[in-house]
Amino acid sequence: MAPRQALWVALSLLTALEGQPLQTQEPGSTVSTVLSSFDEAQFQGTWYVLGLGGNTLRRADASTLRPYTATFERKDGRLEVVYAMRRGQHCVTWSYVLTPEAPTGRFSVDGSRDPEQVQVFHTDYASFATMFSQRQAGGQSILRAQLLCRQWALGSRMLSNFICLLRRLGLSSNNLVFPNLPGHRPGPGGWARVGPGPGPGPPPPEPREAHGLA
Repeated sequence: MAPRQALWVALSLLTALEGQPLQTQEPGSTVSTVLSSFDEAQFQGTWYVLGLGGNTLRRADASTLRPYTATFERKDGRLEVVYAMRRGQHCVTWSYVLTPEAPTGRFSVDGSRDPEQVQVFHTDYASFATMFSQRQAGGQSILRAQLLCRQWALGSRMLSNFICLLRRLGLSSNNLVFPNLPGHRPGPGGWARVGPGPGPGPPPPEPREAHGLA
């Protein structure tokens, strides 16, 4: 299923749930993961970020969002994640180091400007994963949810799990965006990392504030 087709499916699923009460995410609270365990070794590798949700995102943001990848690698008991996004003829990268915490699949973000936690909500490792992050900035709780896929394709099971996460976070269809595709798609191997990149810590302003993990 192509992302543009998936958008309509996702919006239909959200519309069907509009009458149900939202679970509001309070600062400092957590959303229970559906994982009974988490295998960092299986989670490694490259994922395509095919869907984003967030309480500061709006559907109109899709016009500025380009497809991007997330590559996870285990290093010294932690996970490094490197994001890569194409802008014109350039590839912009930014990265974080994730330190495991309890419960399973939960991490703190090293080098974040504000205290930040990441939770893997669900994954089958081979085809999809859903995850979310929460941080406090300027007295506001910033929520981000991501739908990660191993291939540039979406299925109904992946979307259903992502919609479930969005609802648990108290997000609506207006907080859901899919990458804008201006006539191109990433290749099977994703995009190569070019240049040294910004390294650990805060990534470039546009990806972080509009589209990124946090």
